[in-house]
Amino acid sequence: MPRVTTLIGSALTRSVVTGDGAFDATVIVRIADRAMHDGLVPLVRDLLQRVQVSRYRGGPGGGPLLPKFDDHFAGEYSHLAKVCAFVMAHNLRGPTFGAR
Repeated sequence: MPRVTTLIGSALTRSVVTGDGAFDATVIVRIADRAMHDGLVPLVRDLLQRVQVSRYRGGPGGGPLLPKFDDHFAGEYSHLAKVCAFVMAHNLRGPTFGAR
């Protein structure tokens, strides 16, 4: 968690925690660039290995996201940004058990 918080920076962390919605494509690009530069790609892959989806895009059923990540989010970048924002908010605000 400290590495992810450092990666996204104090302004974005504050934005996520307060819920003001200042999360856009520019922020995603900056975070991705910083993650690659700081060698955090293995950490992200490790985190993604634990992600499950209730339903894959374009098909029934769900399961692990990582093997189908590209297909699941192809052309759905705004959805991906919303998922990222939800995950960050969920983790930074503490356990919500899906309530937020």
